[in-house]
Amino acid sequence: MVSYWKFFFNDTHMEGSNFVGTNVHETKFIKSNLQNSDFRNSKISYSTFLDSDLSGTNFIDVYPIETSFENVIITKESKINTCLEHDLSSKILNKILREIRSNNFNFLNIFEKSIIQLCLI
Repeated sequence: MVSYWKFFFNDTHMEGSNFVGTNVHETKFIKSNLQNSDFRNSKISYSTFLDSDLSGTNFIDVYPIETSFENVIITKESKINTCLEHDLSSKILNKILREIRSNNFNFLNIFEKSIIQLCLI
């Protein structure tokens, strides 16, 4: 697993970057262009995506821990199936999502989709 520990990306142009399965820890993406980048299955913790463009970015199966997504641009093309916020309710909802997915509770798919909609509000 590739790790990005305490990296600082300020005003960088990283469109289409591949972060699949990486460990992103205490990394700062400030005013960065991450359009169409792929973070699938990554572990993101204690990081910051401040004023960054995440249009079309893939965050499927990413459960961020204490990570800030303040003033980011997220479009309908972005792929997100978890809560990206780091408040208590998002942590609880992400825990529920992980349990549903890890135990293959297919009969809870409708509930899972409702939780994701709550996260996107």
